[in-house]
Amino acid sequence: MSSQLASLVDDLCAAFAEERTAIAALDHTRIEELASRKHALAGEMVSLCDRSPESRLLVERVRIEARANALLAQMAGDAIRSLLGIDTNGYDRRAKPITSQMARIRVTY
Repeated sequence: MSSQLASLVDDLCAAFAEERTAIAALDHTRIEELASRKHALAGEMVSLCDRSPESRLLVERVRIEARANALLAQMAGDAIRSLLGIDTNGYDRRAKPITSQMARIRVTY
């Protein structure tokens, strides 16, 4: 069972690596495809996990990959908002950025 779990974790980490490439390329279609794949792999992974130290290390590896992708996606979104001229004016009660009501888009001819 541990080898099956390790194989699933390897597949899931490969999907995360592909997702980082898709995020960097802003390939929305590929990101959606990979989300479905990751969801299926994660479901299989949950059924094989136990409380052993080996399982915990494998789950930690997946968590690190997921966090890296989340940070990259956030940075990509921030970069796009910056390019579009959408400013953040602060944070709400849940520490989420508040954007200005009117987006400034600079157009040059």
